[in-house]
Amino acid sequence: KWNPINNPKWNPINNQAAQARAEEQRVNDLARYRMQHPDRVQVPTEALASPYAFERYVVTELCPGAVLNMLGPDVFGCPKLLVQQAVQELPQGWSDQLCSAMRGCILKDGRIVYVGQTGRELDQEALRWVTERGANDGGAGARNRPVLSWKNGNRITMKQARELLGARAVKVFEHPQKMVACKVEEELQHLLDAKLKLPLGIRLHRHVAMGAKADDPATPFFYVFCTVFSNVKVTRYNCTGQPDTMTINNHPVRVEH
Repeated sequence: KWNPINNPKWNPINNQAAQARAEEQRVNDLARYRMQHPDRVQVPTEALASPYAFERYVVTELCPGAVLNMLGPDVFGCPKLLVQQAVQELPQGWSDQLCSAMRGCILKDGRIVYVGQTGRELDQEALRWVTERGANDGGAGARNRPVLSWKNGNRITMKQARELLGARAVKVFEHPQKMVACKVEEELQHLLDAKLKLPLGIRLHRHVAMGAKADDPATPFFYVFCTVFSNVKVTRYNCTGQPDTMTINNHPVRVEH
């Protein structure tokens, strides 16, 4: 049976040409919207000249603050000097030496993190990804499986994640344009996935930039957030070296690969 996941040739997620066309269309749409409503779009005109210009604007002007918040004490808790170096090197790209040092700090610190984006309040959205909503269980509207479950396979509820596992949400970036917030979310996820090469289970997003990116003028602000679990101990790794089971606040959970 055809669907976008088992037919990767036509899957926009895997089709770079389709991704590039969609990105160009979104930039053009935002540029036109800015011309019509200049007071509503907080993006300079030159940043909307092309997808490349937009990406460089986000990486050089907006991401440093978000990276500072993500790597800082409230989320990953990397050493201050490493965080400062990461922010300084961000526009040119992180060196392998810096990535190795940060990866080592993150893996030994006992924290796991989900990076997401929402236009809702964080208490409504920061833990939605861990619940059954959006899971690929074959029902109508199914999208993806939650990364974490209880060790017996039962789904974790938002209340359980908050009260038993100690999950907390940290806002790392906000912007009135959804497309901008989505781009910052994408860059942060890409840093954790492709640059730091954190395994699934330490980073809690499966894929980079999976959400809808079209702007919504009815929503005043969009947030990029990190959902953080502390006091994490990996108890078993699978054959590929990824975390398979772990304890969070001494409660056994498993990673759904």
